Amino acid sequence: MNDITITVSKKELKLLLKHVALANWMLEAYRTKKDAEGRENEAFFDKILALAHANGAADGIVYDKELRGYFLTEEKEEEFDQYIDPYDKETFWNTLQDELTMRDFIEKHGEKAVAAMDAKTRFKLLAKEAEKYSQEFPKHGVDHLRVVK
Repeated sequence: MNDITITVSKKELKLLLKHVALANWMLEAYRTKKDAEGRENEAFFDKILALAHANGAADGIVYDKELRGYFLTEEKEEEFDQYIDPYDKETFWNTLQDELTMRDFIEKHGEKAVAAMDAKTRFKLLAKEAEKYSQEFPKHGVDHLRVVK
């Protein structure tokens, strides 16, 4: 593999660090064991941390001699959490609405009818079905949701 050189300002390096840290969190947060991809992701993140530390963007990065690696400080991780928490919340509500909408849609129309629908009709009917959740969740959150057996 050939190395590529790019020139970035100190401000852009800090932005790159933020982007890579957030991407690494998304890629690795739920990984239960390190596989080849996980090790590759970790190595790249370590490389960006070392690069940032060596080039004047060391704020929030520490070197651990025992572990022989760079790490984000707790404060820097918390700074990045401000992006993760709203993303998680929005993803939760969107996924919940999508799943319930699709469940209700299939119950109402049947799998065969849904499969036979043209895209325009399916989209129109799905949007209509989603409307009840897009009105309910902002007002009441999960307060009205119950598991019925």
